[in-house]
Amino acid sequence: LPEAERTRLQAAYRATTYRIHAPAGDIDLHLDEPSPPFAALLRSEGVAHWAILTACNPASQLQDAAANVEAQARLQQWLNAHGYRWLAGENTAEACDWPPEASCVVLGLTVAAARQCGVIFGQNAVVTGDGDAIPRLQWCR
Repeated sequence: LPEAERTRLQAAYRATTYRIHAPAGDIDLHLDEPSPPFAALLRSEGVAHWAILTACNPASQLQDAAANVEAQARLQQWLNAHGYRWLAGENTAEACDWPPEASCVVLGLTVAAARQCGVIFGQNAVVTGDGDAIPRLQWCR
């Protein structure tokens, strides 16, 4: 990606709330900010690595709702076929200048595997973390 585009996208990713639909209630994450409730969930699940993935709006190009639903269903099928545990989520731009995107919070997914999955589903970046529950942006391209 050109540097200007990467800078613009990084600002957009930073201005996004990454919501996890956890069993005990929703947990909101923000890049580079720890989340004690998410850390507790990770400990209870015995998870050392995780990632937030979406198949919506590949290459940050807005798609219609039907295309995003279809792409997200393919991602979920792919995760299930590969035996990954995941929770549903939603990524929401705080400025409301981009529609919310369905996401999957994949438990046990390493950074390398998350980046690979991002490439498979045409994403510019993914969000990953470890047991400290601090979300970090990882570029796929």
